[in-house]
Amino acid sequence: MKIIKNEENLLILEIKNLNVSIANALRRIMISEVPTIAIEKVNIFQNTGVIADEILCHRLGLIPFKFDADLLNYKDPYEKYNNLNCFCFKLHVKCNSINNNKNGNENYQCIYSKDLKWCPLNEEQKKKFENNPPKVVEDNILITKLGSGQEIELICFLEKGIGKTHAKWSPVCTAVYKMFPSFNFDVHEKFTNYEKKDLVTICPKNVFDIEESGNLVAKNPLDCSSCRACIEKYPQKITFQKTKNHFIFTVESTGCFPSADIFKKALNILKVKVINVKEMLEEQTS
Repeated sequence: MKIIKNEENLLILEIKNLNVSIANALRRIMISEVPTIAIEKVNIFQNTGVIADEILCHRLGLIPFKFDADLLNYKDPYEKYNNLNCFCFKLHVKCNSINNNKNGNENYQCIYSKDLKWCPLNEEQKKKFENNPPKVVEDNILITKLGSGQEIELICFLEKGIGKTHAKWSPVCTAVYKMFPSFNFDVHEKFTNYEKKDLVTICPKNVFDIEESGNLVAKNPLDCSSCRACIEKYPQKITFQKTKNHFIFTVESTGCFPSADIFKKALNILKVKVINVKEMLEEQTS
């Protein structure tokens, strides 16, 4: 395994000698089985804005929160909210004046995710998370706009969940893989010098290059988009195929936690699944 890029919200990995079933299992786990927290219940006390209550709740539910969900318990459907299974956020804003926007030509006030304020359920929860409280990933996510005199007052309850239940709990924007492209040159006929230069120019992704020795090489194979322009132009001189056990993984986080952590959590979940299957098979065969 080779790390190509490792940023907080973006991870690109090159993995060799991996079965496609395992690669797809990792992809699906990252999308739908790595737990996060999201707004599940909203109590609205006042909403005189133009957006209906149910649409407002839907927009709130899709706001990503930065927090390690492993520190929170799952909530049982019949269990009451407590400091171990949920977080509470409040939103209370009122547009008292006109011309609150920057341009000054519209009478409205923008309400952003930063206006959501964490309200600890008790002192125990406050002390436990005061150094690392749950917070929105981005402060400038637009929730709604209020006109002069309009008001919103509500409280939100965040629960731990997984993307399999609802997409709002998915920790990734994208979690995809592609098979590593492989090129063979001079297959049935050899490239002339002119054709080599032409091949370099017709590729829209600048995949090919010519070495000082005059040999054609795939300099940037990861940039290949499988457009097949090279094969259509020179079908007798170049072949293109995907290496079935060689993958490039791209994981982009919503910001709830780093992409590398999402990949690690997915590996641990897959490991537990394999152990469970192994134990079940051993029980049936014993």
